[in-house]
Amino acid sequence: MWNLAFIKHTQVQTLDTHLDRYARMGLFVPVILHEGSGGRRALQHWIVQKAWYGPQHILWTELAPTEHTQKRKGMVASPILRQLYSRALFWLRVLKTQPTEWESLFERDPQAVYDDYRFTATADQVALRLKTQGVRVWVIYEAQRLDALSLEHIVKTWKTCNQQFAVILAAKLQRGQQPEEPLHDQLHGAPDAARYQASLVELKPIEQKEFKETVLLEVFDNLGVDFSPRVNRNMDAFEERIWNYTQGHWDNTTLFATYLDNELGAKRANQTYRIITPEIVEPVFERLMGISYERGAWP
Repeated sequence: MWNLAFIKHTQVQTLDTHLDRYARMGLFVPVILHEGSGGRRALQHWIVQKAWYGPQHILWTELAPTEHTQKRKGMVASPILRQLYSRALFWLRVLKTQPTEWESLFERDPQAVYDDYRFTATADQVALRLKTQGVRVWVIYEAQRLDALSLEHIVKTWKTCNQQFAVILAAKLQRGQQPEEPLHDQLHGAPDAARYQASLVELKPIEQKEFKETVLLEVFDNLGVDFSPRVNRNMDAFEERIWNYTQGHWDNTTLFATYLDNELGAKRANQTYRIITPEIVEPVFERLMGISYERGAWP
């Protein structure tokens, strides 16, 4: 897959400023991610760029779907709580041994979840490593999967570590939800977290005007392209067709850039730019749009 650098449009800049401020204060920071906003990539970009304390001091924990069973008598932890601390311990070990290889580490699969009977020892190890490795931020991605018990344990760990780290709760907004809903029950069930909660910030898919003026220009610059006279004459229609497909969604934009890069091929000798022509554009849109594809007019 073609690697599109995350483009610093206005929303991403606002998100970075928000995270910088509240991470320094050691607060619980709710971040609501709308579908198609590229939230995972934005958070990872922020982590890699954190020179003021180094990405090796940021713990990334990404939650996966799990069975939310009721807490049985004698049970120590819920399934999602066991997953949270098992994955946290795995990443803390990785950070200890490979502190400078962040971008490749995001794609690694974590090890299996520890069983219920080892939860207390696992949680103790996580707290010890957080403290001794000087972790300043714990990012929990897909935080809407947490239950209140998990957030209570996070607060307990945070206090054990003398509140040395911030907790970024990155939650995806589900269809029909308001921004306050994905983390409402968890924060309501863990009042200590709510007491130290920063203001909520959202990341939405980009608007059309900024998409054309910022994102597309960056995409074309990254690809190293220029435009044939026919494409230049039809630039407004060309950009409108790109918007109609992507609607500002990050994954769709990346897919468009990937297909265009493939269609352009390698740069020829003594060629400064690869040239975008209608003959290159049409196969890209055909791949993107499938059976709904209609050829464009290129006067």
